[in-house]
Amino acid sequence: MTPDRLDFSLYETSGLLVIAPSGRLDADSGAALRNKVHSLAENRRSVVLDLLRVMSISDEAVLQILSLESDLRGSGGELALLVTADEVLSRLEPWRNLFQIHPSLASLLATGFQGRGFKWSRRTGFRLAAPVAIGLGAILAGWMATLMVLVLWQFRTLQAEGAELERLRSEEARSRALVRNYEARLKPLEDLGLLDASKRRLPRPRPSVPPAPPKPDSSVSASEQSK
Repeated sequence: MTPDRLDFSLYETSGLLVIAPSGRLDADSGAALRNKVHSLAENRRSVVLDLLRVMSISDEAVLQILSLESDLRGSGGELALLVTADEVLSRLEPWRNLFQIHPSLASLLATGFQGRGFKWSRRTGFRLAAPVAIGLGAILAGWMATLMVLVLWQFRTLQAEGAELERLRSEEARSRALVRNYEARLKPLEDLGLLDASKRRLPRPRPSVPPAPPKPDSSVSASEQSK
């Protein structure tokens, strides 16, 4: 296998680009595989590297795959590996936490890898993965339920306030009717002047004047003077 001639198969499923090399991956074929993935993968696209037909892999090829994973992640994409061969698994073991490794494509699709978020394809446009769609549906359902609860609560509040307003209006109308009834009953008495409160005045009390001192008797004074 030479770097300019790489034996691989290519197909697309569930919005994923799947590249399946075969044989042994070494430094040259690993570099060729990396270049081939870059030339085929679109930006922000999930790529599956199917290594089920790869029986052995060198450390140099593993480094090429690590570099490919870093490149895809930097451009917003993701890389997953399909591996079952013990030798390949042992080579990937030190970096297992960096790769998503599954024994089959069905196992990978079960994790919702095909669309963690929005994915763009020239043929289908934006697509949503099942887990994301379920999550968004749950959020939307919760938002709609909350909105319905708020609408019902506001409707009941408005109903209660409307009933209270009608009760106050009814009491006001009843009070006005009572006032008109009392005025009608008192009208004859007002016509007779018996309840003319506006013209009726209480007598003002006269100010008290202290009594004048007694005047001296003039006759008595004259007799006393003659003596």
